Amino acid sequence: MLQNKNIKYSNMPLILIDSVDSTMNEIKKSKYDFYSAVAILAKKQTEGRGRRNNKWISEPGNLFLSIRLKNRTLINHHLLSYMVSIIVFDALKNYLNKNKKMFIKWPNDIHINNKKACGILIEFLSSGNTITDIIIGIGINIQSNPKNINKLVTNLAMHCKKKIKILDLTKLVLSSLDYWINMLVINKESIIDEWMKRSKHINSKIQFNFKNKLVVGLYKGISTDGAIKVLVEGKTNKFFNLEFI
Repeated sequence: MLQNKNIKYSNMPLILIDSVDSTMNEIKKSKYDFYSAVAILAKKQTEGRGRRNNKWISEPGNLFLSIRLKNRTLINHHLLSYMVSIIVFDALKNYLNKNKKMFIKWPNDIHINNKKACGILIEFLSSGNTITDIIIGIGINIQSNPKNINKLVTNLAMHCKKKIKILDLTKLVLSSLDYWINMLVINKESIIDEWMKRSKHINSKIQFNFKNKLVVGLYKGISTDGAIKVLVEGKTNKFFNLEFI
């Protein structure tokens, strides 16, 4: 059980909180301005949110984590979402049964057996035109997942025999940050390559809405500017903001 206290992982303070409205809201508060890097892990989250301001249903026993980085990864920050999904994918892989299939669905959702198990949210704080802080939100269905929603979802416990301790999983995520931040700064091509190794296979069929139309195409990977490449009617197009079906 989590209790309100502070610990450290990989030289980053990890603040454990019993209940918050949203870890993303909590970590933006001025009382955390002092830290160059800090993480918050909550036992309970009442108003979790995901991409496009969608509600993240925070079931009991799951992971609700936010990380705040000050003056870090300002180079290639458009690839942060890919970097974080690599980190989370590799952490979850330590628990997954070998016969289960996991992949990253563009841009950063982790799917197990074609069902969503994890969502990632990236936000920025700025002063004028200068990014000052990067906020990373990670929600993982550990013991349960939402019911009666219009998306296929799952939880990690359904796909592994190993006991899942949320603090241990959090440690895996935080301990990998420095390595991948360094790679993001000095070798963005490696982020692209490693992300694609964990994503859907090239030429996989995908469907999405674009300009109020259903579009069917073939996935062709991602480019160094962060766009997804899709082959549609014989032409490869780049998209930055899609909602897959």
